[in-house]
Amino acid sequence: MKHLWLGVWFWLGAGLAAGQTLTLTQVLDEAARNHPKMRTIELIRELAEAKVTEKEGAFDPSVIVGGEQFRYNSPTDPGKAKLADEAMAAVQIQDVAGWKLISGYRRNQGFVKSPDSLTGTGGEFFVELKMPLLRGLGVNEEQTALEQAKAARLQAVATGRLVRLQTLLGAALAYWDWVSACSDLALLEANYELGLTRLDQVRQRVEAGDLPRIDQLEASQELQRRDEARVKAGRNVQKAVLKLSMYLWNSQGQPQAMPVPAQAQQLVPIKSERHEVVQLTGTAAPSLSLEQLAEAELSALQARPELTEIRFQREVVDLDRKLAENDRLPALDLSISPGLDTGYKAIGLTYKLGLQLTIPLATRSADGRIQAARLKSDKLDLDQVNEIQRILTEVRDAGSLLEMSHRRLEPALESYRLALDLEEAERLKYRLGDSTLFLVNQRERATLAEGQKLIEILADTHRARVVLSAASGQL
Repeated sequence: MKHLWLGVWFWLGAGLAAGQTLTLTQVLDEAARNHPKMRTIELIRELAEAKVTEKEGAFDPSVIVGGEQFRYNSPTDPGKAKLADEAMAAVQIQDVAGWKLISGYRRNQGFVKSPDSLTGTGGEFFVELKMPLLRGLGVNEEQTALEQAKAARLQAVATGRLVRLQTLLGAALAYWDWVSACSDLALLEANYELGLTRLDQVRQRVEAGDLPRIDQLEASQELQRRDEARVKAGRNVQKAVLKLSMYLWNSQGQPQAMPVPAQAQQLVPIKSERHEVVQLTGTAAPSLSLEQLAEAELSALQARPELTEIRFQREVVDLDRKLAENDRLPALDLSISPGLDTGYKAIGLTYKLGLQLTIPLATRSADGRIQAARLKSDKLDLDQVNEIQRILTEVRDAGSLLEMSHRRLEPALESYRLALDLEEAERLKYRLGDSTLFLVNQRERATLAEGQKLIEILADTHRARVVLSAASGQL
């Protein structure tokens, strides 16, 4: 059992320089650089960009090339075959505003069937513009899908920031759990060594006839009790190490061979001379003022990714609503196609002009979508109010925990100091024959309990600071 603590520390930092301490900054840096979840942030953004590229594909230019040959029964001279050849090559461009432009060349020879028309032997060069004047102008399905894909970039940023916050918060909390467990084990180790030393002293005095044998039994039982407690604490350290190792990965994206290659800082320093009052300096972050709490709340409302996600959802709903409102309009489509007929029997300038109006007699589909968009917008308003309240509650709760931990810290520290003094005084009385070994053990147990309580308060203070940083979006 005595070698358990040494084995744990060998696992933590074998081969490293003595005294090297793993800090919170190092843990957060490692997690931010190499943790798999952090590596997915860039993938999330790239997926959003890929979706934009996909929707932009609806406006890709295209080339149209084709030809047909006809042999058909003449409608004017039944029973007689007619022949015709048609060929076309063109480039088509479609704009996000809704208009479509086609420019190309066609050549129709022979007895061409209507609605196509005969061209000169040199063929016809043409340009054709199709443009919506009401429904579909500036707002259409392809344009809406593209705008929603671009808005999804905002969602990708929010998702990435949320992944980062959750990952770093988990790493920081795991770090302070580990530090707390190591500090607790250090106290128990010191307590065990003290009991081991006393057992040797009591045994010598019993053999010399200065003490009754029952004191040796008392010291032996107490040592076993302390040994069991430190073994349990060693298991807690192992669990904390495994939890923390989940956030420490190397640059190749593999878990660290030695998950935590350093020692933990001690929340409560252990003195070699236990009668010396422990001076606790720099162990806790400063308390939080009302102005700092207000700044943290404002920062949370500006930086928390959950609110950015709601803004993205609102943009999507607004785009759906605009598309539905546009679909309620009549369709008025303009078509213009000037051309130049060339070659033998050509007529020179050609053109086609067209205007088509479609008036819907009912717009229930668009009306339903508009109503759905309004209801979704109302729901997002409620979600935003709830999310703001939840975020502010998280900030205030972390601030409250930080404040209470600081208010508990000084009394707990003073209680620990007094327990050390009482413990030393009781040992002195025992050496003078005015006390019992049972009372000495009780004093030492009380000191240990006060030290463990102090460790937990200090750990809560650091955890509260980390949670506050995450809640305000600054981690």
